[in-house]
Amino acid sequence: TLEASPRAVLNKLLDATAQPKWNPVVSSVEDMGNDHGATMLRTCFKGMFGVAPREGVEFRETFEEEGALFVGYTSHGTETLDMEPRAGAQRCYCTLSGYRLAPGEGEGTCEFTFLSLADPGGQIPDWLMNKVGSKGAIDFCAALQSGLKRDVV
Repeated sequence: TLEASPRAVLNKLLDATAQPKWNPVVSSVEDMGNDHGATMLRTCFKGMFGVAPREGVEFRETFEEEGALFVGYTSHGTETLDMEPRAGAQRCYCTLSGYRLAPGEGEGTCEFTFLSLADPGGQIPDWLMNKVGSKGAIDFCAALQSGLKRDVV
């Protein structure tokens, strides 16, 4: 549960180009417009522990249903755009990722559901995946909550 309304969380997530200010693993996000029917984002993730940075190109769409807000991402279809990753970066691929934002039990809270099926691309050592892979969603939620609190102050 996040300490912010679902709408505040949605606004934070949709301000993609500001994500490097609160998400410690993102170095940049380029909003490439919605010429393809959905917003297209080019996100650069920082390298760590000797592993090359990753770059993802994804389509993003949002919708609302039964009082909940949804944000979905996919790289499906981006491979036809013939975009090379930035120099030194490895292309990652998002099969499907998304968030469900619903009113929480407490006033001004958000029940946050996060799902992701992604291929980070390239070779990533097992020891590193074991170290960071299982806690990536928890770290993301903590960074998101921190970013939301900065907005309130």
